[in-house]
Amino acid sequence: MAISNKDLTFLKCTIDKGIRVFNLYALPIEQQILCNVNIRCYGYNNHSPGPIMLAYKGDRIRVNFTNLLEEPSTIHWHGIDVPSNQDGSVEVGQNSQLAFPKDTITYEFTLNQEGTHIYHADYHGMNQMLMGLCGPLIILPNKKEEFDKDYIMFLQEWYIPMAKRTVIPGTYKVNPYMHESNFFTINGRSFPYTHPFIVNYGDKVRVRIINISKTNHPIHIHGHQFKVIATDGNPIPPSCQLTKNTIIVGVGETYDIEFIANNPGIWPFHCHMPHHMTNNMVNGLGGMTLAVKYVK
Repeated sequence: MAISNKDLTFLKCTIDKGIRVFNLYALPIEQQILCNVNIRCYGYNNHSPGPIMLAYKGDRIRVNFTNLLEEPSTIHWHGIDVPSNQDGSVEVGQNSQLAFPKDTITYEFTLNQEGTHIYHADYHGMNQMLMGLCGPLIILPNKKEEFDKDYIMFLQEWYIPMAKRTVIPGTYKVNPYMHESNFFTINGRSFPYTHPFIVNYGDKVRVRIINISKTNHPIHIHGHQFKVIATDGNPIPPSCQLTKNTIIVGVGETYDIEFIANNPGIWPFHCHMPHHMTNNMVNGLGGMTLAVKYVK
């Protein structure tokens, strides 16, 4: 079993004297979220969300962070217990480094946890997070896990200055200061531009749901029930796991769910907020939606 996501890449690493070394950079990008609709936003390593940072419990990691923005930035390791000088929260007086434009700074710490976590900008967070500076940090356990498929569902939302109830081809700069959003994405894309989660009959499937947007999202799957097996990277004992088909994923939360692929077909998997299933409130399915697609 390996984490599989068509829309996300893995951040490459090297090993230096036993330390897992990553190179991450932030910069302005242009990204396609729908056919003929592009956004100008921020990204890590040319995409939002940024690449999957993958490591194992007990690893020591070093992240060389280069800031190619025109403003300072830091990285917060959301849900990870790190020393205060590695947390990236300079605005609350912590002794953490600040990366000025064209600076490279280094974070280094040991991963004493496991599970689904997030890395994101934590300086001018309203602007930089909502402009796209965020990504998944997955810490695998040292024991073998029994899943046939392992997917990430990274939730974001955007305000694009476009006439209401229209989808007009073009390239738009997102506005992070608007209270309401009009476009909603999974792994950086809006339906029908999202890629399906491919399953075979009988697969045991884990989905890691990550919400770093500004709204809570009730995520619902059709045709299946799932167990909630972890929250914010913390495993839930089997005796306490809930069986559900809809879960509200709060802002800044992660949930791991698992289901058995036992009902062949092509099934919607989406946010159940009606506006979030549209593209700029145009009638017809869109937004924060993808399909679970059986191939065997």
